[in-house]
Amino acid sequence: MNDPSNNIRLLRGALLANAAFSSLNGLGLVLFGGPLARLLLVPETITAGVTSATILLAIGIGLVLFAISLVALAWRAVPPAQPVVAVIAADLVWVAGSSALVIVAANAFTPAGLTILIAVAVVVGALAVAQWRGLAVMRGNLSVA
Repeated sequence: MNDPSNNIRLLRGALLANAAFSSLNGLGLVLFGGPLARLLLVPETITAGVTSATILLAIGIGLVLFAISLVALAWRAVPPAQPVVAVIAADLVWVAGSSALVIVAANAFTPAGLTILIAVAVVVGALAVAQWRGLAVMRGNLSVA
């Protein structure tokens, strides 16, 4: 027999994996934004007086807040579909944005920065797929097997 708690477990695990990845990256950017800016970005290609470290700090804070919302969503008795779809959409926007940066602004990144940008986009894309699969299983549209 199909146990509904097993169906929710897959989605919950995907959301919590996303929360862990987002919080680790976010905390890294918050705590080490300056050194990471020097490692990942070509020096000061940003205009209007905003430094690369400031941009990484803002992204880091956003990721930590995103991770908190993912944990709150994952621990609901039954995560509602609409917020889960919004999370998947946000992840896909991240992947699309990262892809656009690789195409349009590759010269703003060091080789290490491009590698990390692409690697993070691949992980975020995989998390989006896992969350989509978890949502489909929870809704009964896909089997766990």
